[in-house]
Amino acid sequence: IKKEADVILMNAQTEAENLLQQAHDQIAAIEEEAYQQGFQKGRQDAQKAAEKTQAELCKTTSIILGEIKEIRESVYRDTEEDLVELAVNIAEKLVCRQLDIKPETIVDIAKAACHQARRCREVILYVAAEQLEDIKASQDEIAAQLYAARHFAIIADPNIKPGGCRIETEQGCIDASLETMLEQLEHIVKGDCP
Repeated sequence: IKKEADVILMNAQTEAENLLQQAHDQIAAIEEEAYQQGFQKGRQDAQKAAEKTQAELCKTTSIILGEIKEIRESVYRDTEEDLVELAVNIAEKLVCRQLDIKPETIVDIAKAACHQARRCREVILYVAAEQLEDIKASQDEIAAQLYAARHFAIIADPNIKPGGCRIETEQGCIDASLETMLEQLEHIVKGDCP
């Protein structure tokens, strides 16, 4: 997109230079004709025509430069949105790859989420069905994050994708789903983090 903007900018600048050159050529031709004829009136008319042509050219050049500025700003806005989307997509692929290479990563995610609920008494951890066994194998390690819990359960939830989890407590929910983490990353990258 930046290359397109550069090409558009270069084309517009070339067009402006060509218009300037054409105007100068026209001015020179008109002045030469007036000089050759030797008529003072012709010379004055040529000067007025040249001034008019130059004024029109300045106006056209100003319009073109304004359009170039608008195009450049539009390209930067579009590029920024594309870069944010690219960063989020890369992060998602890296997390998914990490989960493929090191399945116990979900245990770390669950521990971090449980740490946020450490003062709650009733805690239910919902995970993706395909990661239930990995989580249950580390149940004691995860439960160690919950200082005040009297009841702790781990349940498979078909709505949760691998790599994420959700916690429900008597105080509310903690959403540690992959989608939510990626949305938070997008807000951080955009600079509009709540």
